[in-house]
Amino acid sequence: MSFSFSTVNGSWISKARMVINLPNLVKYEDTLAVVGSLSTMIGLCYVITAEGQILNEDQRQKWPKLVLIHCPSKSFPKHATRQLKALVKANGVDIIHDLFGHFAAFCERKHPYPRSYIMVHTQRTTNWGWFSRVRPLAYQINLNYAGQRAKSLWNDTRILHAVDHITVMGPGHELDLIRGHNIAPDKISFIPSETDCNRFTMPNSVSKKVCDDEQAVILLYTGALVRAKGLELLFDLFTRLYQDDQRLQLILIGRETDYEQRWFRHKVNHYPLKDKIKIIDFLPREELIAYYQKARLYLFPSLFEGSPRSLREAIACGTPAVASDIPGHRGIDPQQQFIHFAPVNDLEVWYQSVQKALHESVQDYEQRAHQGRAWLLKHHQPLKVAQNWAKLYEKVAQDVLN
Repeated sequence: MSFSFSTVNGSWISKARMVINLPNLVKYEDTLAVVGSLSTMIGLCYVITAEGQILNEDQRQKWPKLVLIHCPSKSFPKHATRQLKALVKANGVDIIHDLFGHFAAFCERKHPYPRSYIMVHTQRTTNWGWFSRVRPLAYQINLNYAGQRAKSLWNDTRILHAVDHITVMGPGHELDLIRGHNIAPDKISFIPSETDCNRFTMPNSVSKKVCDDEQAVILLYTGALVRAKGLELLFDLFTRLYQDDQRLQLILIGRETDYEQRWFRHKVNHYPLKDKIKIIDFLPREELIAYYQKARLYLFPSLFEGSPRSLREAIACGTPAVASDIPGHRGIDPQQQFIHFAPVNDLEVWYQSVQKALHESVQDYEQRAHQGRAWLLKHHQPLKVAQNWAKLYEKVAQDVLN
């Protein structure tokens, strides 16, 4: 069964059949929660995923209309496209939602007119932003990483021009698509990204982190240990901050990368305060919660982002953040209510912003922590994101299936 424009009304979404690509259900478990919630609002939801990916019993019970279609992990985009073509050929799809560009080959092909399905793409990161804001800084990168970025930008161009509509994760990312790819503004929508606030929760007492003068004051960063995340600034910043307060400790949680490992290890080995820095390898999300809750501040000076999961998780755990003023971070706090924003690579402003955050009154600190979590609960919970997706599908269908 397919739907014509005349049936795109309140009942269209409840009967629509959707296909989406999600190769790793564990790595993207919050996104899976969005898709699962969405499956309860529509007729049927096919998730093309990698072999070995399964739903647990609770998920199967909650989302009976979510159907997994497995593909080999190797050459996943090619196999996912074949599965998508088969579904379309069988007239079994009304909504095609691409999350990672895997469906580019299908979307850019010639389609029947009129057609009975819509095509939506979520731009999860901004490769144009990397080329325009990070590459000019002339960081040394290896050929493989440069090749990955170039290929990702090429894939972006393919999928962005082929689909009916694009969602971005931060206000301002629209400009990257408009300037970098010549995409029409009315083809782009901002939909906040998802965070499971039922898992990432606040400690019993937020104020205790401010009131206890005897304990170490923890500044936390989580993410890849690379310069594109602003770590050059972070090391220089901590040097200045520690001169003012010897209780400070910097905790870095994340993985070294092949292309930046040499730089990072040299930086740490020659850093004068290396005994005041704790470096922890990648941790499972459940183990991160305790670090988020214990930190006084979360610092995230990244140069470009889609919508960083770690920043949202820290805020959900009641830890105020100082973050670089870039579109991906603005999307988490578009009204500038609870994140302290500072310009990219501006050490002086970063120093002032962190000092201000460290010396906030207990009342202001608590208010900021609660405001941040309240915003995430209202706008970033998986169910809310699913509802936003459903509304967008209906709007796009009204425009396209006419």
